[in-house]
Amino acid sequence: MDTPQSLREINAQLTASVAENGIKIFPKGPPPKDTVKSREVMESSTADTYNEWDQLSDQFYKEEENLDSLLLSYAEKNIKKE
Repeated sequence: MDTPQSLREINAQLTASVAENGIKIFPKGPPPKDTVKSREVMESSTADTYNEWDQLSDQFYKEEENLDSLLLSYAEKNIKKE
């Protein structure tokens, strides 16, 4: 499961949208899973790409979704009761 899909699973729709947009503008397709490779690609990005990421970062911090609460709610609904 990828990050946007996981965010949608816990009902974090706005944050999932921000994540999807960040992935779409990632140079050379989706970011590599390897952190070192991902950083290398990011470091070779253009100023325009960095500006787009900055805008998405601002949008993320302005969102009113409480990810902690959404995750807790998801866990409570999906916990296996013995």
